[in-house]
Amino acid sequence: MLWLTLILIGIILLIILIWMTRITIKVEYVNYSGNNKLYIQLRAWFGLIRYTVKIPVIEAETNPPALKAEGEKGSKEKEDTGGRLTAEELLSMLEKGKEIINRIIGVHPILMEFLAQITVRKFDWKTAIGTGDAAVTGMLAGAVWAVKGSIAGLVHHHMKLKVKPSLHVTPYFQYRIAGTMLACMFTFRAGKAISAGIRIFTHWKGKKSELISKSMQVMPNEE
Repeated sequence: MLWLTLILIGIILLIILIWMTRITIKVEYVNYSGNNKLYIQLRAWFGLIRYTVKIPVIEAETNPPALKAEGEKGSKEKEDTGGRLTAEELLSMLEKGKEIINRIIGVHPILMEFLAQITVRKFDWKTAIGTGDAAVTGMLAGAVWAVKGSIAGLVHHHMKLKVKPSLHVTPYFQYRIAGTMLACMFTFRAGKAISAGIRIFTHWKGKKSELISKSMQVMPNEE
């Protein structure tokens, strides 16, 4: 009986420990000249538990370091980008990122409650953009600033932002260049994530059962 009690107490303490565990996630993303690098690290228990995901860099032609103006001088004529990220593609990518965030936020109030429990401790975002045309570059830089500001506003509104976002957009008026680098870190309690996951699964399962029930009701009865 004593052993059973000790085992039960141990299980309860383990559940409490897991529930209260603070999880830290670091994300680094770089997209420049056709090279993509995504680095995600999950840490818990002061680094004793660590899991890292890396997407290998896609090798492309040799180019100068990201966010430096040592690119080739631009031309108004259409050029082969050789698989490199263009300014227009960069802007489109940022717009899609904003759309994804809006969709995530609009999924369900349960997810909103979980987002409110996430603490953002780092948010650095640098972008270099240039088309070779000063007027077009200026307009694109303004559009990138607008998208970045909108995304930062969503993060600030729906999460606990402990640091001021570091946002930079560097226009290069005489060079064709497009690159972006994002580094962020956020933390949350494991219990909050588990609770939100269970509630969302239960909600979706209920919705699925409701849809099946309604579809059965509208089916014609066979005599």
